[in-house]
Amino acid sequence: MSSESTIAKSSIWSFLGQVMVKFFSFLYTILIARLLVPAEVGSFYLALSVISVIFIFTDFGIDYAIGRYTPYLFGKKEFGKLHELVRMSYSWGSLLTLIFTIAVFLLSDQISILINSPEISSALKILSLYLIVNEIFTISSGILRGRKRIKDMYLINSIQGFLKLILLIPLIYILGPSSGALAAGFLLSFVLVLPIGLYWVIKETRSWPKEEKKLNTHEKISFGKEIIYFGFVTSLVIGLSSLIEYSDIIMLGYFSPSRIDIGIYSIATGLANLVLIFPSSISSIFFPIVAELHGKDDKKGVAKITATSFNWVVLTTLPIVILFLVFSENLLTLFYGESYAPGWIVMLFFTLAIFIRSTFSICGSTLAAMHKLGIQLKIIGLAAIVNIILNLILIPAMGINGAAIAALISLGLSALLTYYYSKKIFGFNIPKQSYKPLLAGLLAFIILVIIKAPILGVLDEFTSIGIQLPLLEQFSTHIVKLAVFGFIFFTSLLLYLFLLIALRAFGPDEISLLQSGLKRMKVSQKQTDKLLWLLGQKVR
Repeated sequence: MSSESTIAKSSIWSFLGQVMVKFFSFLYTILIARLLVPAEVGSFYLALSVISVIFIFTDFGIDYAIGRYTPYLFGKKEFGKLHELVRMSYSWGSLLTLIFTIAVFLLSDQISILINSPEISSALKILSLYLIVNEIFTISSGILRGRKRIKDMYLINSIQGFLKLILLIPLIYILGPSSGALAAGFLLSFVLVLPIGLYWVIKETRSWPKEEKKLNTHEKISFGKEIIYFGFVTSLVIGLSSLIEYSDIIMLGYFSPSRIDIGIYSIATGLANLVLIFPSSISSIFFPIVAELHGKDDKKGVAKITATSFNWVVLTTLPIVILFLVFSENLLTLFYGESYAPGWIVMLFFTLAIFIRSTFSICGSTLAAMHKLGIQLKIIGLAAIVNIILNLILIPAMGINGAAIAALISLGLSALLTYYYSKKIFGFNIPKQSYKPLLAGLLAFIILVIIKAPILGVLDEFTSIGIQLPLLEQFSTHIVKLAVFGFIFFTSLLLYLFLLIALRAFGPDEISLLQSGLKRMKVSQKQTDKLLWLLGQKVR
């Protein structure tokens, strides 16, 4: 099976998994926005941001190394090192993270005071336990991902998201509508799903060829140094990247006495993150395949699969990006209420930032798989410095909007540098086929902006119908609004698809993938030919 076919097939499971994970997270954010005041939501996300930054450095990057070395060693058939990697990851990773867990639990009061947010101390204590739980969870997910068991990996994540959702209301009832209740539910959802991941990892590792010769002490030390070096440098890269992702919330917490702004910012950026459904689906299987190709020294294969994946990310992500850019304020109000409407500018800038990052993250993953960590460190380091400087300037002056602008500029810089080095190192060029979806997306955006006012007028008309319904008036209004926005999304998707066809944006890889999918679904050749004709393809 070709690398493109492997990505395509695995991306179906990845996409379904992403849809489930994002769907549960989406419902979760709606519930917490409706059940808790924005200040408590903001306190929870501030505490979670602090813990997330700490987690990056707890095991010196061992959990990151396993995601790269599992497919790499499998490709080289070095099963002795592969078994040693699993043992070392669980033992050393858990031990190091346990030390951080105890330290954060004991120092939670001091940490919260240091960032000028003493009210998050209780949530930090609860989430400190999340460090050790997430370490084991992340290692298990890394092994499954490295072996391309995308279905299993996303099933675990989906179960965790579902548990987080159903635990929310009981814990709010027991502990009250507070950030502590959110932290407890978040932690418990990971604890309950942990055994499933461990079971699948044990099942997977038992299927590997037995070690013909166990590593001697010298070989273990040498291999351990290699893993720690890779993991440590990777943790620095991801740590600096996370400064871009989390420093805005932490600095908002420091500069703003109100946690309401953080709540609005977190919800707006959370909705914008739905843009990642398709890119994450492709990236989740892309990295292990590139690492395996690199292990086989297949440079042409690496370049080709990077270009194909880049094009697929652009092609599939634009419809939701367009919708979010045009209707950001309306969507925030619809799902979360009027209190979160001020976050529409944040959502707009963040949607653009995520789209830029997600497209060029494919190139970044290739650089990581090729062990070009020094270059990644330079790229992310510069972007992180720019982000912090911009946050220091823009947050006091512009609040949450300033934080979003800082994210857009810094992530844009990171994408530009990633493209430069990818072109220099492995000859990557933006595929010509990618310009057509971008043009189609731009035209669709312009058309939707022009017709936005009439669309919202129709929405108001339908809403008035919902208000007149007896019983559950508010509920019926939201259902009607949701139905209208569903129709708007479907219409914008058809518009985008029409423009793609008009511009002949579907290349050989996309057509081959479509034909393969239709064949698997047992669609007749006659119907397949009709669809290909609609897509502007010549039919024999």
